[in-house]
Amino acid sequence: MRKSKFIGGILSQGNNREIVNINTTPLIDVMLVLIIMLIITIPVQLHKLDMKIGNEKDNSIQKVGKIVKVVIDSNGKIILNNTSEIENRNDLKEKFSTFVKLNKNSIVQIIPHGDSDYQKIALVLTEAKLAGFKSISFVNIEKFLN
Repeated sequence: MRKSKFIGGILSQGNNREIVNINTTPLIDVMLVLIIMLIITIPVQLHKLDMKIGNEKDNSIQKVGKIVKVVIDSNGKIILNNTSEIENRNDLKEKFSTFVKLNKNSIVQIIPHGDSDYQKIALVLTEAKLAGFKSISFVNIEKFLN
């Protein structure tokens, strides 16, 4: 009887060498199931901004407040009412809270440039909502339709 040696996936019996195969199908099946479970459990929405869009009929008459124009230019600068340039997020919070305190029915009109950064637009939307503005709209967005 010859001695058999198992060396690195090769079964050696004298001069005859036989390659030992490992069935990897169960391993691949388990990995696919784990990947599918991972994809299902990952949240699809990474950030969320709750905004009410006027679907409800409101018969009450509301006074239109002052219009707050927020221009976002191509360089990412935020300009409020064509007069003051916003330097940082805290400055934007202060300005928005001042407008809301003066008139609760103020309207925010966001005028973005076609090349403006989405993060700046999201920042303005978030801060306007947190400040308490009830009406936020986009103006001159026809240029984005092409």
